[in-house]
Amino acid sequence: MGPVRTDKGTYHAGNRKQNSDLAVVMIARHQSTPYAYDESLWTKYGVQLADFAEKGKTPSMRNAFGRQMNTLTGRGMHLAVCQLATRAIAGSIAAAFKSPTDEVYNEIAAHLLPNSHLVPAGIVAVNRAQEHGYALVHAV
Repeated sequence: MGPVRTDKGTYHAGNRKQNSDLAVVMIARHQSTPYAYDESLWTKYGVQLADFAEKGKTPSMRNAFGRQMNTLTGRGMHLAVCQLATRAIAGSIAAAFKSPTDEVYNEIAAHLLPNSHLVPAGIVAVNRAQEHGYALVHAV
């Protein structure tokens, strides 16, 4: 994920659309999954989340995109969060903290960003969205 412009600039001026006219679903899967978790999880499990999200980078111990994500979800964007990746992350955290995986998973599920929903698999959510007319925009 790169910088996200969250002002009402170009799109609104050029298309005369309001937030309520837009339908955006962002799918958090693989290494982007932890960015769908709220700051309380990053405070508690930052090293593990950053290690999963930022392979090979120095862990930041916080959600680097939290502010932008909250701004976008506040404007109506929905966030589909991969349950498979979340279960893998919960297992990794559970092993590090010697906790039951289901407890960690339930904690994560309870602390997603606003407008976030767990989906069975991120790729399935992408396919279903496309079946309903959404265009796929892939961030590199």
